[in-house]
Amino acid sequence: MKMVFDPFKSHLIKWMKNNGWKLLAAIAGILVGVVAAEIITSVAITAAFPMIINSITPYQIADAIKSATPYPPPRIRRPRTCGIRFSMDSIHQQLNKLKPLIPQYRL
Repeated sequence: MKMVFDPFKSHLIKWMKNNGWKLLAAIAGILVGVVAAEIITSVAITAAFPMIINSITPYQIADAIKSATPYPPPRIRRPRTCGIRFSMDSIHQQLNKLKPLIPQYRL
């Protein structure tokens, strides 16, 4: 169990040393923003939280689906026909008929 959590723990400690103040400032800013919104709207923002969460949820679900799928998505490779409806065999047959007419292909 120790082998599983030691790399995570060391990485987390290193990350907190580099970004701890940013995280603390972000949390403090969010708290100040929420308190200010509560004071300014006379606690109406609290009543609006369910609607806000319901409007954000589809975007969070879409982001979760997007992050769970491989990027770029696998493609089914189809031969390019460029609008020509000939099979490759018929094209080769026609080219073989033309080869004797082209001087560089004569042996």
